[in-house]
Amino acid sequence: MANDAHVLVAAPAQDATGRPFRQRRVSDRLLAAHNHAYASGHRRLATELREILGLIECDERMSFHRRSADALERASRWAALVDAREAYEDASQDSDRGRSQAARLRMHMAQELWRQAEGA
Repeated sequence: MANDAHVLVAAPAQDATGRPFRQRRVSDRLLAAHNHAYASGHRRLATELREILGLIECDERMSFHRRSADALERASRWAALVDAREAYEDASQDSDRGRSQAARLRMHMAQELWRQAEGA
């Protein structure tokens, strides 16, 4: 029976900014799912979530007269950061010091762009 038991984990009451999860827009939740999937290596799932995110954002822009595609931009910056980090990890295994330094610089630039946009 113990092997069949399911462990339920309660979702945190709030996100990193202190805003309650229950008040998050669908696009915010999809963005979080996209970012997690992309960083975890589930790129196909992340691509599908990004497509859905685009549809949701389009609907929110039309319904609420919003102009920006903020969540899609945030998803792109996150993907660029993860890609740069992975490229640096690969390059750091290489004996070519120049390639490693270039990849490190690219990773730091992607990280800075992400931080500036996120207000971190």
